[in-house]
This record gives sequence, C-alpha cells and structure tokens, in this order.
Amino acid sequence: MMGISTYIGLTLFFLYWSFMSVEVFDILGYDQINFPLFYLVLLIASAGNFKALERLDFTPTARRWLSIVAVTNRELVMVGVIMFGAIFATNDDAISRLFIGSFLAASWFFLLILNRYLPDFCLRRSFNGDNKARLALVGRRKVATRMKSWAKRAETYGVHVEGLVRIQSGSDDTTDDDAGFKVLGTVENLKEVIREHRITHVVLIDNRHGEEWIKYAVDVTLSQGARLWIFDAWSYFFDRPLLADTHDGQTYFTFHNEPLEDPVNRTMKRILDIAIALPVVLFLLPILCIFVKIKQRKEAPGPLFFRQ
Repeated sequence: MMGISTYIGLTLFFLYWSFMSVEVFDILGYDQINFPLFYLVLLIASAGNFKALERLDFTPTARRWLSIVAVTNRELVMVGVIMFGAIFATNDDAISRLFIGSFLAASWFFLLILNRYLPDFCLRRSFNGDNKARLALVGRRKVATRMKSWAKRAETYGVHVEGLVRIQSGSDDTTDDDAGFKVLGTVENLKEVIREHRITHVVLIDNRHGEEWIKYAVDVTLSQGARLWIFDAWSYFFDRPLLADTHDGQTYFTFHNEPLEDPVNRTMKRILDIAIALPVVLFLLPILCIFVKIKQRKEAPGPLFFRQ
C-alpha cells in the first residue's frame, strides 16, 4: 500500500510540477514533456524503491528522520538514474533539462514529507475498525515491560495489545499488572486465548525454559490463523536499528546493509559503469593517447613505455 501510494503521489506531483513549469514559471511548453515516458519512468522507479521503504524507522526519535532522509535519497537517485537513462535511450532533444533538474530538486522535499506522514496515514487506514490488530504477548513479565512504551504508541496505528500470555505459572509471574498488561493465561491454553480475545497477532517475546513451548505456541498460532511475530530483544542494547542478514540458512543481525548485495543495485551500478566508461573509451581515450604521444615525442624522445 505504501509503495502504490508513493507512486500515485509522485505521479500527481509530476503533473503539478508540469503545470507550474508551463503556466507559472514559463520555462517550457507541454510539447516538451513526454508524459507517457515519464509515467513509465516513475512506475519503474517506484517498483525499484519498494524495498527502500522497508528501511523506514518508526521510532519517534532522531533515528526516524535519519531513516527518512536515507530512504528519500535512495528514492531520488533511483528516479534520477532511470529518468536520465530513459532520456538518453530515446535521444529526445525536446525534453528540457531545466525542467528535469527542477523536478528532481522539488521531488526531494516532496518525498521527504511523503515518507514522514504517509506511513502513519497508511497504518491508520489499514488498522482501524474491524481491521484493528489485536496482539497477545507470549513470554515473561520482565521482557514484556520493555514493550510498554511501544504498545502505547502502537495504539495510534490501531494496534492493541490485549495482554500477556505467560510461559508458565511461577514466582516471576505472581502479580498480573506489574508489566502493565492484563494476564490472559498461559501457553497451555493459548488456543482458547486466541479464540476468546479474537487475537490476530501472537508476539513471541521470550525464549526462556527450552524450546518445547515455543514450538507449541507456533503450531497453535498458525493453526488458529493468527500471524506470528518474533520480538527482537537485541535492539534494546544498541542505539541504532538492526538489519537482518541471512547466510546459508542462518540469520544474523547487522548495523549496515551491503548495497551491492541487492541485485537491483548491482544492475544499476553496472549500467552506470558502462554508461560512463563506454563514451570515455570510445571518444576520450583515443584523443588522450594521441595527445600523450605528441607531448612525449616533443619533450622526451624515445619509447613511450620504459623497459628495464
């Protein structure tokens, strides 16, 4: 939904900027705007940016703005590369470079605002009324306490934590309201909890006391048609978001993604390398070779390459 909304918003902004450029700024005419070509460019760029939107951080701190700026920069580079690539491929001299440059500059601010407020809007529209997400936390009170502030913020987006499902009865779980969540029961009666409270999401927040109860909780959750989320406890030890990386079936967390691991990025880099290197090799390198040879013959007669 976020990706489609971004494409629609960027397309509408392109139409608005086209109108402003022609009717207000008077820097070109409508005949200099190849609308079908630009619609296609924006569609391809938006599709290529779907993964970038996953990097948005919803933490209400400076980290969120940093992620918004990073995603906006990535989106703009994708749009710019594909747009200039399409212009180069079609060899359309009627297209105004001033219009393209001004559109890209204005798009950065538009995408920045879009990436800040559109996710909140999409979440509110997706999780309201009957679509409201009802969560059950499964684990110890001690771990659930870490999620109190998140649960409060999530209410804004239609995500409601119904309560806590304890691993087992014991001294760690004697007081029902210490964690700020209503105790719904234990893992043994998770099936009844899901049905009674109409749970849509089960969140595993703990892995204490072996793996039998975890397997049971997963099986029950999937059999009841609820969605399973696994809480990342490591994120509380660091002041930056963790990114999942998978190698040979094992999942690891890291601070940075390697951009060239993405096939789309690798393809874009290869296209850019060829687009820059090919004209240099064909047109600039022969001239430079001749120039170097002439200068060498005038200033230092003898072979061009020294051999021992």
